[in-house]
Order: sequence, then C-alpha cells, then structure tokens
Amino acid sequence: MHYISSYAFASTRQGSHADGLSWLSALSGLMILIGATVEGCAWQAIFSQQNDAMRTWQSLRVVVLACWALAWVCAPAQARDASDYSTQELVEALTQRLSKTLRAGPTRDAPGNDAAIVLLEGKALALQPRLRSVPGMRVLTQAQLVQEQRAVFLIISQLGMQGPDILIDFETPSNASFGTLRVQDQAGKLVFKNEDRYRSSSGARATYARLYGGLPCRAGSEMAYHFGYRPGPAGECPVQHFPSSDSAFDW
Repeated sequence: MHYISSYAFASTRQGSHADGLSWLSALSGLMILIGATVEGCAWQAIFSQQNDAMRTWQSLRVVVLACWALAWVCAPAQARDASDYSTQELVEALTQRLSKTLRAGPTRDAPGNDAAIVLLEGKALALQPRLRSVPGMRVLTQAQLVQEQRAVFLIISQLGMQGPDILIDFETPSNASFGTLRVQDQAGKLVFKNEDRYRSSSGARATYARLYGGLPCRAGSEMAYHFGYRPGPAGECPVQHFPSSDSAFDW
C-alpha cells in the first residue's frame, strides 16, 4: 500500500506538472499572439501615419508649386540695362529715333527714303557681323553706299558700354549733325539723351569730300540732288566730278 500510495502521489504530481506546463505553453502562445497583434497594430498605425504624412506632403507640394507659378506670372518683368540689348536692337532703335532725318530726301524736291541707311566706320566696324538689314533699315558698306551715291545716311563710329548705359558716336551729314548719344533703359524702353551734340557744316562737307571726292556725279542720285542745290534742274549734276576739298565754295 505504501508503494501504491507513493506511486499514486507521484502520478498525481506528474499530472499536475504536465497540466502546468500545458497552461504555461498556452499562456505563452496567447502572449505571443497578443504581442504580434499589438505589433501589427503599431506598424499599421505607423504606416497610416506615413501615408498621412505623404498625402500631406503631396498636398503641400502642390500648393507651393501653385504659389510659385502665380508669383512668377504676376511678378513684374525684370529691369534691363541698355547694355543688355543687342547691337541690332540698339541700332534699330536709333534709326527709329532719327527717322525724321533719315527718311527724308536730301532736298525738298528729292524723293524720300523707305529705309534708313546705316554705315559703320572706325571702331564700330567690328560690329558689322552683328547687324543685318531689316525692313526700314539697310546696313551698307562704304563701297555700297558710294556706289549708290547716298547723301542721307547715319554713320556710327563707336558704340560701347559705360556702366549700365550705352554711348553711341554718330553723324548724319545731310543735316550736319554730330555727337554722342547716351542710351538708357527706362521702363522697358530705350531712351536716347544728348551727351554731346553739335552741328557742323564744315564737318558734313568733309565727310562728303572724303567719301565722294573726285568721283563722277550720277544724275538722279541723292548726291546729285544734294550737290545740285545751285540753280538748275533738280537732280542734275552741276559738275562732272564731286569736289575733293571741303571748301564751302566747292560744295
């Protein structure tokens, strides 16, 4: 009986131990399941926050881009200096500024011009490749100008920068005008101001003598009208050749 009772007690202890282990295993499994659930919920919350943050960032980016585009459209045009303009733009603007002189005929009896004639000399010769003829303006070489016997034209001898401005040395011999113009940008428009301007009849005669002195005069040309101011038919040459001197008695 003693042995039976001991065996029974041992069996009872072993059964109790086994039940405890089973309970512990179940509890552990439950804790693992709870932990996994909690962890999953935590990750889900993190992912949800990340998605919310991403959506917020995308919305913010759209708003920022829209504001930038609106500011770019509404912003006033950036101010320009005269030195920011191309040579073509500057010379075209100058011919428009002097159009009254450059579109007129050499005399009242002579026909007018449908385009301003531009001749580059001196330091301005380097600008020749940057200029092209356009409606209302023709850029001629000295040989072309002389061949056409033009009397009304614009000579540009220098064009350069001075700070934000442009200075242009010019001459229009048909009205004996010489000088330097300062070009500035004001509210998006080029404005020409007289830096140094004067009139010189002797200077104009010297220019014509330098270009045409000794060459034969061609009737009907601008130079024939300009030179033939003496009594006689308009457009006829008073002498066969243009004088080589700049004397007022010859011109």
